[in-house]
Amino acid sequence: MKHIIALLAALCCQLLVHVYSNNPTNSFANHRVTGKAVIANGAAQPGINKQQQTREQLSIRWLAKTLNRMGETKLAKRVMDDYYITKRLRFGIIRDGLGRVIDANAATGRGENRKNEMMLNESMLSRLGDQDRLLTSKPYGASSSLISDAMTVVHEYVHMDQDDPDNRPPWEDPAWQTSDRTLNNWIKKIEAEYNAARKLPASKEKTAKLTELGEILNKLQSELGATREAIKENIANKSVSPNQQWLLDDSEKRIRTLKEAIKKYDDFAKLGPQQP
Repeated sequence: MKHIIALLAALCCQLLVHVYSNNPTNSFANHRVTGKAVIANGAAQPGINKQQQTREQLSIRWLAKTLNRMGETKLAKRVMDDYYITKRLRFGIIRDGLGRVIDANAATGRGENRKNEMMLNESMLSRLGDQDRLLTSKPYGASSSLISDAMTVVHEYVHMDQDDPDNRPPWEDPAWQTSDRTLNNWIKKIEAEYNAARKLPASKEKTAKLTELGEILNKLQSELGATREAIKENIANKSVSPNQQWLLDDSEKRIRTLKEAIKKYDDFAKLGPQQP
């Protein structure tokens, strides 16, 4: 993460915000850092065309659906409400203090009414709304970013409830602790669902369920790696306090154990019906 000195605070229709970045071109997957940026205020956006509106609505639906799938029902409702009712959640281009476009997943900060607003990078639309047909058939397949994007929303909603969020420990510590705890909870949820699904009688539904759980687990494993690297970097640049307790090792152990169990179960299933 880089601290950007924003000297454009006096400019009209601009907002200094916290940023959540995801740069797939970096050396590790889903690299995440936080920082400051300037984004155009939502009120300045011209009338949105119908195609763009449809892309956004589909993307919001997928974010809410994924949060519901992972047990975050209240947050899913909040996403819908903030997009459709309060208008505090929107899509747009995120720029740094010099007006340059930056590769950030989301930005959160105060709007003109002094209430926090969240901007999701419009690049999400190509991963979510534009992939509606593919996600409908395989929501957590290899090309899906739903788990990662839903975790971005989890992180940003911590900042939505903060007073003037900044990229320093008083604001970042609780946000990353929430990301860490939520990831651990999601892993436990998949763990419990897998253990229950294994006991079901053989059927197409059981096979589909186990396949879905395996795909979600792979996404959670990728998310764990990204979160671990992001926390490490944010500690190094003093955005996050050192010497905190994290659930990362527990999460990693649970994923490893569950993957081993899945492999053993799959290997056993390939042997076919066993003789008594």
